[in-house]
Amino acid sequence: ARDAFESKRKEYSEKLFSLSKDLALKLKSTTTNKKDLKEEFDQLWDKWVTELTQDTPPRRTFDFWEDAVQILSVGNEQTSVWEQKNHQRYKHIDTLGNFSSYISKIKRPLGLHHIPAMNKPSSEDNELVRALAINVIKETEELINKICSKITRLGYNDGFIQEITYHIRKRVEEHHSENQRITLNKEFTLDLCLHVCEVASHRFTECHKKFMNANDPRIYLSKQKPQYYSVFQNYCRGATATKVFGELICSSQRDLILQAASNKTDLDLATKIRSDMPEFNGNRSNLEKHILKCLAEEENFEKYKLYILNPRKHFRNFITEKVNKYITENTTTVLNLFKGSLHHKLQ
Repeated sequence: ARDAFESKRKEYSEKLFSLSKDLALKLKSTTTNKKDLKEEFDQLWDKWVTELTQDTPPRRTFDFWEDAVQILSVGNEQTSVWEQKNHQRYKHIDTLGNFSSYISKIKRPLGLHHIPAMNKPSSEDNELVRALAINVIKETEELINKICSKITRLGYNDGFIQEITYHIRKRVEEHHSENQRITLNKEFTLDLCLHVCEVASHRFTECHKKFMNANDPRIYLSKQKPQYYSVFQNYCRGATATKVFGELICSSQRDLILQAASNKTDLDLATKIRSDMPEFNGNRSNLEKHILKCLAEEENFEKYKLYILNPRKHFRNFITEKVNKYITENTTTVLNLFKGSLHHKLQ
């Protein structure tokens, strides 16, 4: 789809330029009323786009969870996969305090396994399993980022889900070979896969949508309408071909300039936030000091729990909340940064 679309871009450009020019030359001798000219252009534009894109295949959609459940059903009953997904216990696998439901066997020193209390996971056992879950989730987040860059360029396929679930299953197998004291049941692996798939489902869907939008001729041409309306207007006014081409080239560069300005604004804003906010004006110890201060002030039990069981996630949530609050309360500053970046790029 991408290659076919790229090969047609030049064809679309040449055809629309010619159609816009011919329409202007035809109408400028009959009317100079701007409203009439715009109505005529709008009406014919829709007709041109329909004709140019009539052979475009329908957009390819996918059901992430249908694919994920199908893949996770290898080694599990499909009904049990759906049941565990619907139960939603997997969402809290990285913040659980007790993992006993996921542990099928705990190997104790000889003679102690007969004591009932020794068959329950200790705090160290729970911490070991929680660390495994958190580490695997962190690793798969990095894997998801790499896959998303592929989806944006190539589109989605279910092999990307297989890549993620394979990594998770492999890491659990490594745990069993390295730590034979605690044996985790297959529900643990399944819930860990479901937890990661929950994250991947949103990211993959968003990235595939970007891919489809970037390679859909109908969406592409709808964005080109202002450019070719400008061509039409210029020819209606009797502009020279050189002037028309010059404006068209400048217009085509606008999006690139705006993107570059946005990237510079992100860097400038990060520097500004570090300078203005004491939470981020220092090292990790300074950040943690402010996090603990906020926890004490808010007295929110759920946040305390998350901080203890999954400090990495709590750090990320804290940073997100603070940055969003800063942007909301300093919209004028952010806007001025963008204006400055845009001015810099236009020089």
